Amino acid sequence: MLTTLELFRSVRLSTSDWQPGQIALPKPPPERAYSGEIGDEWISRVEELILRSVYEDWSLEDVAQRANVSLRYLRDRFEKVIGLSPSEYRANYQLHAAMLLMRDSRLSLSQVAERSGFRSLPVFSRFVKRRVGMTPSTLRKSLLRGEFEFKPKAPLRSVAPGDD
Repeated sequence: MLTTLELFRSVRLSTSDWQPGQIALPKPPPERAYSGEIGDEWISRVEELILRSVYEDWSLEDVAQRANVSLRYLRDRFEKVIGLSPSEYRANYQLHAAMLLMRDSRLSLSQVAERSGFRSLPVFSRFVKRRVGMTPSTLRKSLLRGEFEFKPKAPLRSVAPGDD
């Protein structure tokens, strides 16, 4: 079985290999104990905490507290290792989740918004419009027709092992 993070990392936003009836929306695992080491285990735990924050309504301050570090350290270390800020990582997850739900379910847009961690449909609509340049209903139609492929505004940076 894939872990939440493996599933999240494997999500493809292209609709070319999608089969009807598939919904691959990962749910964050329960919070786990932390050994105190700052390394791969710590980054994985922070990734899990960020994903949980979507559903638990935690702030980044809450995530930092649960990771036993300052908010500044969390932001700096996470971005150096992952190549995205924690906020951007969370937003990407929410967008992926929303797109999968729009493409693979018959949920209303309000339900999609709620299940992808947004408090209201207007907030979700503004988020989608800023991220992909179209309304959620237009995006859904495009996803269902297989015409939408996500192109991020900036490519992800690669961090070579040992650069930290």
